[in-house]
Amino acid sequence: MKFDYKQLLVLFFFALSITSCVTYVKNPSVQVASSLYNPGSSKLHPDYKVYHISDTTSVLIGRLFATELVFHQKGKAYTASYQIKFELYDTQQKTLIDSASMNYVLERKNMDKRVINYLIISAKKGKKYFLKIKTTDMGRNSFTSTYLTFDKRNKYSSQNYNVLGRNRVPVFSNFFQTKETIQIDHKRLEADSFSIHYARRDNYLPPPPFSSTRIDTLKIQFDSLWYVRGQQKNNLKLRQTGFYFLQTKPDAPAGLLLNNFGEHYPFIKTSSQMIEPLVYISSSKEYKELKNSKIEKLAIDNFWLKMTQDNADNARELIRIYYNRVLFANIYFQSTTEGWRTDRGMIYTVYGPPNAVQKTIDGETWLYGNGKASVLRFVFNKIDNPYSDNYYLLKRSFNFKQSWFKAINSWRNGKVYTITAS
Repeated sequence: MKFDYKQLLVLFFFALSITSCVTYVKNPSVQVASSLYNPGSSKLHPDYKVYHISDTTSVLIGRLFATELVFHQKGKAYTASYQIKFELYDTQQKTLIDSASMNYVLERKNMDKRVINYLIISAKKGKKYFLKIKTTDMGRNSFTSTYLTFDKRNKYSSQNYNVLGRNRVPVFSNFFQTKETIQIDHKRLEADSFSIHYARRDNYLPPPPFSSTRIDTLKIQFDSLWYVRGQQKNNLKLRQTGFYFLQTKPDAPAGLLLNNFGEHYPFIKTSSQMIEPLVYISSSKEYKELKNSKIEKLAIDNFWLKMTQDNADNARELIRIYYNRVLFANIYFQSTTEGWRTDRGMIYTVYGPPNAVQKTIDGETWLYGNGKASVLRFVFNKIDNPYSDNYYLLKRSFNFKQSWFKAINSWRNGKVYTITAS
């Protein structure tokens, strides 16, 4: 699918007719979402990214899975309709500076399973904004919300690049397999080449939430550097596992991060991949024995059977839930390392999806518990850095020690840990 900028300009003038005037709002950045990291709570799972094409114009690129929509018969045809609505906030001035909604109709016959949409957004350079997106299935009358940081402070950050896959279809993740070929557009950046810094895969593990250990995982030691020019940008492969950082200028304050986390990612399919996330619920001795085991599959089975007192059915259920959490942690939270290795990934794997998320331009607060008062609250601060827009650090506290060991003991006693309000 070729990116047609003339067509985008037509959409831009249409969007102007439905864009709101500047509106002052009380607190534009705080949003509460109970379904943000709970995939089972919504029928829709769209993906979105922002691509800045000039100092004043950006493109919201969305991907919708047509099979998630409800189709109704109209005559001989089956059609589905959906709406995408966005609101862009200037959080410093507390104003709504741009908003628009677009309605779409799909016909089931000859449709693509994955539908790509483009919406033009107007925003001045030099600022960081907060973007709220609402996707509605009109046939089901249900919706899901997505929240993005809209960073236009400079022309070097990741949102100034558009990563494309086969047939120039936009890609919505920044992790790739060794055999994948990608292309990179950078309309706003006037550069014929870019540099690529490479670092080996990071095996970092976050300390527990009650730890006082100082965390600094952004001091990356690069192993090599090379340059890509001309048509090489249209045939780029990440040939070995690791961390790839692309820049159009060596001294630029930011760039584009691409990862190769190895075969199967974000899925967990091999025995060695299954062992690593067990570090959260195993003792140091158990984890060392698992890592050194000659028959990994047998060692993993014995680990889970021990937790469930040899109840095979219970062990299978715990395995299913635990590794599903690892999978979704990989999807939601990967940044400079795999998702399950991040602070949010650690909490998500052990505690499960939060009951509610308060999301702002500066971070997230996860709330666990039912009822009016949540019994547990984790605050994750968003850390500004050159590499990833998805890098958050937990505000650690000794007060988490009791709940952490309670959660670990629950897993080790063969029970999935859940939190309920007292």
